[in-house]
Amino acid sequence: MTEPFEIIVYTKDNGQKPIEEFLQTKLLWQRNIELIIINTIVEVLIMYDDFDKMLEKELKNPEFKEEYDALEPEYTVIQALIDARKSKNMTQKQLADQTGIDQADISKLERGLSNPTLNMLKRLANGLGMNIKLEFIPKKYK
Repeated sequence: MTEPFEIIVYTKDNGQKPIEEFLQTKLLWQRNIELIIINTIVEVLIMYDDFDKMLEKELKNPEFKEEYDALEPEYTVIQALIDARKSKNMTQKQLADQTGIDQADISKLERGLSNPTLNMLKRLANGLGMNIKLEFIPKKYK
């Protein structure tokens, strides 16, 4: 059993207790950080809602829709890679180690900043223990 102990709080001549002030300041600081995090989350959620509304509006513009649709294959590949990697609970670093592809290159690919070759996709699929399925499907015409 531990012995009880006493904490003696230093008090300045003017009655201030520095340790109590420090603890109160620390608690306020932590609370402010919590509020900043909550506000940031709310702003992101609002932004996504605004983005969805903006995208819905912009997709009514035929020129915008044509460009947006033209990017769909790239985004499909990116999302498929991210989903496959996450389904295997792998980090980009782990996938890089498994494939010999630089983690920076995997990151660029997942952020849409580079286009993979078919050989690179085969190496990624192999590193994930998966196969690639590529399909050619008829275009939808209006």
